[in-house]
Amino acid sequence: MSAKSTMSPDLIAFLKAWYHWATNGAPHREPFRRNDGLCDNVWKWGDGSKAQKYEVHDALADMFGGRWFPFGEENYDARYEASTQHECPKRLAWVRERLFEAGELRNCNDCDFSTTEKDVTVCPDRACRGSVA
Repeated sequence: MSAKSTMSPDLIAFLKAWYHWATNGAPHREPFRRNDGLCDNVWKWGDGSKAQKYEVHDALADMFGGRWFPFGEENYDARYEASTQHECPKRLAWVRERLFEAGELRNCNDCDFSTTEKDVTVCPDRACRGSVA
């Protein structure tokens, strides 16, 4: 079963929004917070109802097996203080994998560039310029 069929459209939308924010400068509080992880940032996401946000939050918690710090507690604490949760390689990789499984992420064939944008066909990295599929 694909991730798209197991993840709700709201969860996919949240992950896409967070990934786009995290990989495009991550302006603090616009809309997400740099010091918060994924679960806490659900509450800052969009104009959805409280019930919708609880659904997304609970789905994330289930995917993390109920663990409070799925990417490591020490890592979380240090990144909380430094406001760099959005730069955590494990967190970014986890989100990338979920979006790729859901068919919502496209990757450059020649480098590590990835995007959720459907209209990008050429890697924007001037040194690469590979095709995005």
